[in-house]
Amino acid sequence: MIPMLRITIGVVLCLTGMLAVDSRADAKTITAASCGHAHVQRALSRANDGDTVDVPRGRCAWEAFSLEKAIHLRGAGSDATHVRLEGPVTLGKSSFGSVELSGFAFALDRSASERMFVVEGPWSAEPPLIHDNVFDLTEGGRTQPTAGILRYETNGGVIYDNLFRGNWDDSGIQHKLREDEDSWSVVDTIGVRDEDGKRNLYVEDNIFEGMVNQATDFDDHSRIVFRYNVLRSSSFNTHGLATSPVGVRHFEIYNNAFGYPDNTVNQNWHIWLRGGTGVIYGNYFDDITGQMWGDNSELHLSVRAVDDGSPEGCCTQWPCKHQLGQNYDGEQQFLDTIRIWGNTGTLRPMINSGWSGVCGQDIDEYLLEGREYMFTTSAKHGYEPYPYPHPLRNVSRR
Repeated sequence: MIPMLRITIGVVLCLTGMLAVDSRADAKTITAASCGHAHVQRALSRANDGDTVDVPRGRCAWEAFSLEKAIHLRGAGSDATHVRLEGPVTLGKSSFGSVELSGFAFALDRSASERMFVVEGPWSAEPPLIHDNVFDLTEGGRTQPTAGILRYETNGGVIYDNLFRGNWDDSGIQHKLREDEDSWSVVDTIGVRDEDGKRNLYVEDNIFEGMVNQATDFDDHSRIVFRYNVLRSSSFNTHGLATSPVGVRHFEIYNNAFGYPDNTVNQNWHIWLRGGTGVIYGNYFDDITGQMWGDNSELHLSVRAVDDGSPEGCCTQWPCKHQLGQNYDGEQQFLDTIRIWGNTGTLRPMINSGWSGVCGQDIDEYLLEGREYMFTTSAKHGYEPYPYPHPLRNVSRR
């Protein structure tokens, strides 16, 4: 059983009538004539940075479009405004304020698109706020191809109080930056080192259901804070160098509940880490003991480049570039051990490469307990988490 945590999921809140907090003195609220694509586009065209566009209740379909202004696109509540997406919606980060999305229930036409939303824009722009929505990829049952809900192609943002529901290989959040943006070339922003809370991607107080293989897919240059979430038959995944061009930068995983409520599901891990450094603490983990699939470890740790023989692999010496337990100080890579403490339930690690040994070396040469990762009884020295709830939630134009 998953214990009660401080989770405030607002996925069924009706937001109609709630006061908006405007980002400019002359900000206005524009109400679309209906939830239909044309009416919403007309309302968005009339809105300026800082405005709110209210979308009334109903069941409608949207085609692909882009929102480049710092506007709050607000439905009447996830139980009232239902939108089927026939193409991806692009949310562009703005320098004039946060793009905000709330109060919808979204489904996807898989025959028309492989994902619901794409978030892009400069790392230096203001972080988007995505909250109080239901994102459901299960409509119509388990279908192919697999699909994703939110794809981030930039760092910075707050995702909170949403319900993500999908099938086995669907993704709730994919985070893949194809351009560096200096993420692996400058110092880390772990904990309160993210001084204004705008450099990392914060995922907090959400529910993930049914995305067994990869509810999250944190990848190139990602700086992730994953906290106070509930996962039900869903897993936390990252990529490292060799499985991806660059790999995850750093991660903070704390105060989440990782559940395995259906022991007939072939779930192989709760967390799979393949690059970077970070902390894991205060989480609850169900034992992954399947009725049909046996007893699996809850934490997988991998360095795939050991076996790939890639140009930046590890066939000659430790450590691999960007591998687990490595950080960067602005000038060079250095050892920064992953610290794991204060978790409950069952958390058994498994060290593997997952591929045959091209390099002819032992995985233990690259992943050692006490060096790359460490189970401890106390917090990492000097670590302090960024304030929770994220302060930007307090200025949200609900």
